[in-house]
Amino acid sequence: MSVKANKLLIIAQIFVLNCFAASLGQAQEYASETLDARKGLFRLLSANEYEVGDYNVRTSIQYARDTDLLEDNRTVEAAQALIAFGYAILPYLQLSAQGGLDISARDLGPQSQTYNLFRFSSALTSAYDLGKRWGWQARRMTVGGSLWVDFSKITRFFKAANIVPTLTLSTDWSDQKIPFRAHFNTSFVPANGGRFFDTNARDQSSNPSVKDFDRFATKTINSYGIGAGAGIEFPFRVVIPSTEVHMLYVQDVGFMDSPKWVTIGLKGRPFPQKNIELFAAADMGLSTYTPTAVTEKPKTYAVPTWNAVVGFGLSQFGKKEGELAVDARLYQRTLDDLDSKNQTLADLRKDLAYNTVTGRVIDAETKSPLAEVTIGFPEQTNIRSFKTGEDGRFKRYYPLLEGARIQFSKDGYEPSSKYLSLKPGESVTIDIELKKGIKNKIGNLVLNIADDSGKSVSASIVLRNLASNEETRGSTDSLGKLNIQLPEGQYQIEISAPGFNSRRDRLQIEAGKAVLRTYTVTRP
Repeated sequence: MSVKANKLLIIAQIFVLNCFAASLGQAQEYASETLDARKGLFRLLSANEYEVGDYNVRTSIQYARDTDLLEDNRTVEAAQALIAFGYAILPYLQLSAQGGLDISARDLGPQSQTYNLFRFSSALTSAYDLGKRWGWQARRMTVGGSLWVDFSKITRFFKAANIVPTLTLSTDWSDQKIPFRAHFNTSFVPANGGRFFDTNARDQSSNPSVKDFDRFATKTINSYGIGAGAGIEFPFRVVIPSTEVHMLYVQDVGFMDSPKWVTIGLKGRPFPQKNIELFAAADMGLSTYTPTAVTEKPKTYAVPTWNAVVGFGLSQFGKKEGELAVDARLYQRTLDDLDSKNQTLADLRKDLAYNTVTGRVIDAETKSPLAEVTIGFPEQTNIRSFKTGEDGRFKRYYPLLEGARIQFSKDGYEPSSKYLSLKPGESVTIDIELKKGIKNKIGNLVLNIADDSGKSVSASIVLRNLASNEETRGSTDSLGKLNIQLPEGQYQIEISAPGFNSRRDRLQIEAGKAVLRTYTVTRP
């Protein structure tokens, strides 16, 4: 394919990419949500900034069963159905509400005991991209907080609100070869047993009916607790696998019996409508729960050996005005590709109006790149000189280089020159090897031989050093040019060419400098 055809193909690609990017409208990446519609994994919150008007709904069901968990080793089961809704009221603030039904049951031989708990809670969540403020890439370091208020109560609307503040920290590396995001949470959980039972007393004298099963069904504790969680997710194109670890350290219980679990989950958006997400997870209990003695009141709740979660979510139920539901990573890749193509187009525009000179300078002996080599055009006073980079490479654009001489020089090396005769828009690559010379002893002589009509002439050149009487011989090329290095001193030059009169002249070679001479030879 010709250069012109390649350029036309690139321009066409840029046009198509621009059209596609424009068709995506305001599409953006929507971070996934937790089961209660806050940003995060399943139960672990993430710190994510919001766009005003972002909204989502999550619905899920859970089921757990354990045969050796509570004080009487009876089989216990728990199921939960939950629906949650979230809405961003400000760029840094989201309001969410959750409601559902918890059903817990245990086998009592011919009978069973059942709890039907209707839950309702709400949360305010905020986040701020601290890394972006510090000049890092967006979402590298995001901090936030959430205030969750639980109004759930068995027998009446609520006795006292259960308020849980949480601090969040997230770091996003989804732009890497293996994309991932990491999240960290810490929270404070108050003693909340009195919200469901008549007293928070730590013995059974005033309420002897509170058992391990009561704690299991209500997820309450009898002294304050400190929550901590950490997790990682891998936002691949189709699915997002994740792992999170949680612990609620209860003051009066200690580490081993405090609730602990790990959640392994998978989320995916397999449909063309990228606002629909399916998810599934499994909780695995890590606690070594000790059943409570009959004469004592349970201080915390038991975590089942396993718990299964499935559900789906919707974000931005329809489309915002002028918006299409697309995959955010595809959109970002399109923008990156478009930026690259636009840069290529800018380079092409320069190529069409300028000459492009690229190349590399290396040491003739070691073949290693030479940095800080000065490159200039001695006879073009309007062109500034520049230097090579650390890798010895260079690239420059010039309006027109027709009959110009480019020179390469560096202390401790013999200078080198080349003549350039380029057409508009033409490019040239020059690879130069510089030889080490005797510092301050070598000069450069550049000759141009032509007839009286300006036509180049191939000629033989004899240079005699007037001090040492040593002769140096050479010949011009088909363009009538010769570039040669000479020790400093005064020389006599003799020019001879078949069919032309010979010419003689004297010239002075100075160390570290180039001498340019143009001679015209005449016919007899």
